[in-house]
Amino acid sequence: VVSRADHPAMRGTMRPQLEILAAHGTCALHGQGDVGPRETWFTMQHRPDDERLFLLLINTSGKRQAADISYPHDASAAQPEVQTMLNLPARGTGLHEIKLPPDAAARIGNLPFSGRADLQHPCRVYLVCATPMLDRFSIDHL
Repeated sequence: VVSRADHPAMRGTMRPQLEILAAHGTCALHGQGDVGPRETWFTMQHRPDDERLFLLLINTSGKRQAADISYPHDASAAQPEVQTMLNLPARGTGLHEIKLPPDAAARIGNLPFSGRADLQHPCRVYLVCATPMLDRFSIDHL
């Protein structure tokens, strides 16, 4: 993550842009406001033949934090099968690929399921969708 500004924007802040340059395309997205500290929920579909999903977290806090990421949260499972901690340095970035275990993938198929990121401090959270070969990307803010 590179942060650059020609000059401060309104109220002394800048509107950050995320850009991914890939072999078969470029995508960009303007930044959104921070979320956290609290739970942030998101919904996605499991389509591994068509896309790979990543959770991108940008720690906007001056403090280190560990983001607790869990999925799938669905009615047929008592607890999410994937629970991981993503350690983010102060003002740092972390990336987690969302991968369902085989049993969960078979149970869910291509139906939507929920995920959660539990944050200790303010953060910006994005869902990045890529082709299986990682040659095209799309970014969405959560």
